[in-house]
Amino acid sequence: MLDSDSYGFPFQPYSIQLEFMRGLYTICEDSSVGIFESPTGTGKSLSIICGSLSWLLNYENNRVPSLKEQATCLTNEIERLSDGDDWLSNASEKCQLLEKLSTIRCELSIWEEYRSRIENLKKEQAKLKDDTKRSKFHPQINYKTVIEDDEDILDSYGHDDSDDENAEDVGGGMKILFASRTHSQLSQFVSEVKKWKHGSEIRLVTLASRQQLCINEDVRKLENNSLINERCTELKSKSKQSSSKTTDAGVPPKKKRETAGCACPYYRSEGISSMATDILFEVSDIEDIVAKGKEMKACPYYASRKAVKESQIILMPYNILFHKETRESCGVSAKDNVVIIDEAHNILETISGIYSAEITLKQLNDSRSQVAQYLHKYNTRLAPGNLLSLRQLIQVLKMISNFVQGGNPQVLLPSEFVVKAGIDNLNLFKIIQFLNKSQLCRKLNSFKVFVEPDEIGKVPKLGLKELMNKETSILTSDVDEKKIRGSPLLSVIPILSALCRPHNEGRIVLKKDDSREICSLKYLLLNPAAEVKDVINEARAVIVAGGTMRPISEFQHQLFGAAGIQPDQVKIFSFGHVIPAEQVLPVIVTKGPAGRVFEFSYGNRSNTKMLDELGQLIVNTCNIVPGGVIVFFSSYEIENNTYKHWVESGHLEKMALRKRVFREPKSSAEMDSVLNSYSKFVSTAMKGGVPQSGALLFSVVGGKMSEGINFSDDLGRCVIVVGLPYPNVDSPELKEKMAYLDRTQPRSSDGRSPGQLFYESLCMKAVNQSIGRAIRHRNDYASILLVDQRYERQNVRNALPDWLSSRLLSVTNFGQLIVQLKKFFISNANAKK
Repeated sequence: MLDSDSYGFPFQPYSIQLEFMRGLYTICEDSSVGIFESPTGTGKSLSIICGSLSWLLNYENNRVPSLKEQATCLTNEIERLSDGDDWLSNASEKCQLLEKLSTIRCELSIWEEYRSRIENLKKEQAKLKDDTKRSKFHPQINYKTVIEDDEDILDSYGHDDSDDENAEDVGGGMKILFASRTHSQLSQFVSEVKKWKHGSEIRLVTLASRQQLCINEDVRKLENNSLINERCTELKSKSKQSSSKTTDAGVPPKKKRETAGCACPYYRSEGISSMATDILFEVSDIEDIVAKGKEMKACPYYASRKAVKESQIILMPYNILFHKETRESCGVSAKDNVVIIDEAHNILETISGIYSAEITLKQLNDSRSQVAQYLHKYNTRLAPGNLLSLRQLIQVLKMISNFVQGGNPQVLLPSEFVVKAGIDNLNLFKIIQFLNKSQLCRKLNSFKVFVEPDEIGKVPKLGLKELMNKETSILTSDVDEKKIRGSPLLSVIPILSALCRPHNEGRIVLKKDDSREICSLKYLLLNPAAEVKDVINEARAVIVAGGTMRPISEFQHQLFGAAGIQPDQVKIFSFGHVIPAEQVLPVIVTKGPAGRVFEFSYGNRSNTKMLDELGQLIVNTCNIVPGGVIVFFSSYEIENNTYKHWVESGHLEKMALRKRVFREPKSSAEMDSVLNSYSKFVSTAMKGGVPQSGALLFSVVGGKMSEGINFSDDLGRCVIVVGLPYPNVDSPELKEKMAYLDRTQPRSSDGRSPGQLFYESLCMKAVNQSIGRAIRHRNDYASILLVDQRYERQNVRNALPDWLSSRLLSVTNFGQLIVQLKKFFISNANAKK
């Protein structure tokens, strides 16, 4: 175990940070499993970095000497057995030692070869820094707009266009796989690595999607991630073909005719290799990698993937780590490596989301129409295998569509759905394989949805050109232009893939719209751990970390239990907050200024008298609290209805007299603008010496501003959570999930069912994330108002973070709340001076 200085922490660590690093180091060293709970604002990311990377450097530095020492000891023991008089009776033991020695020598050889490669890369990197060639390549981008029919013809079935770059062995060295929820959180992690005292010694790679890393403007403008992936694959394939057809003189042969587009100018083997080396020896986040790509005229996406093999720590979003096909295509393996999952409070729901899929009846019909038109146009030019696969695909789409359209809302096993839809006699595995290998979705992009096919494999006799010349009224008018540009078949593939998964792990849910008609079907993954148990089982050590990890049993039983790890084998580390008690004021507010009880249950949430009481509470709070106040509602609908009522009642006008009012936008594109305006207004108010004239922000629990947003210092002096955001208990998906947990998981120690615990945890995890937006560092301070008498319930209080619940006040007299708020902010304002 290291002393405090040996972890390389850039500051004098608090005791909980030191305990965190020691605990994480132990988990890595002992090859075990750990759950780490440390509140937001306690330096969790930096503690993870210092603990895990200190262990990694020590492990790598000691590995070769340790293996050599083991080999020497075994060699001496074998020689002793060989020289003994009783060599025959020692033969069995000697064979075992020889086998062990062979294994150690093999591992030693791999490590020595790995070290040699790293040394060579360091020399290459040193050369790159002085190499002026990186600025000499100026790609000539000249994309054509002509579309030749041959570009749309399917390759013969069985053609394999696999990524040879990712087929190579990952081999060599110990790696840490670090996964977090968003790309922005990964970028924050990179900035923390740069603070670490040994950060410059680490070879770090950040993996991201093409949408994040592509620098080819022709591809980037597609915007839709699926279209970007397909276009990139197409251009990469042309790059390979162009390279393979280059003459000995290095000059490509003359093209016989113009084709649709050209090879990607950034997909160059030499440039990608150079950039991969550059990434390894300069700690880079996604923005840095993109900038390097533009500077070196090389593809950041493929360069980052190439750098994986020689890296020590790989950063990635959840979908790469938890989706097997994506993980393998990136060359990432958990085998014998350390896996760290950050912001893991919703990890089970996240994995379910990655593997769940939904498709509307309209998308099914549009897909069938497109495929039928394609078959009609190229019928005489397609290979027999492709003709058969296309007809089978149309048949599957028609049968599913007919069943969905004529069915009732219900929940089915995938096997039941396949039989009832009448597609049990078709090989879905082969159809999916055909879709993946043929790139049919990309080839359908030029086919807009005009009409429904009359029957399988046929469309009306009106040809494609005639259709295009018809009045635009025959086009689908209610489809977004961006969606039209991509094939709706892209939405079909996940559903078909889901139908091929183990039938007891998921359900097919047929849903209806407001008109009471079936409008969509959804695949719901019930057991997310089943999809990641190979990661848990293969890894040397697994760490899950977050600000609030309650309920712990969820991870013990549902995540690790599915991988065969018993609850008592999971080590739990829970840390307090670095914030002194006097710098946080958490209060349960059960009554308003007029004494009306707050309970925002489903039946009460539109109670105008209670909304008036809430409005007056916020007006009074704004009169006291300096800077920014954030109010979290249970849903966008409740926020909108409450806002409208306050406009009519005059409460909003009273709030605006004290603070500028902002609202969380539904569109992600508007987020930055709202946050920047809110921050600017708070900052201006505080600098102007009128703190009560700050800003008020209406947000939504579980919305865009409830997670990952930093409202530190004056931006979040008060967080108000209105009600408890319990999910809709009548949701068929939620009912099925709760029933599944009740069948497969044990009851809690207090007798509650697993389904009920899951229902409650969905609510409380969302509340805890909203609370965590404020109090972001040691010197911060804020008040937290939980407005609903149900927060008094013991099970609700138990689900709050320990650091908060231990300081929790409950007030039934509104005057008492005002006194507490005034005292709290005067005290902290004076302490800050």
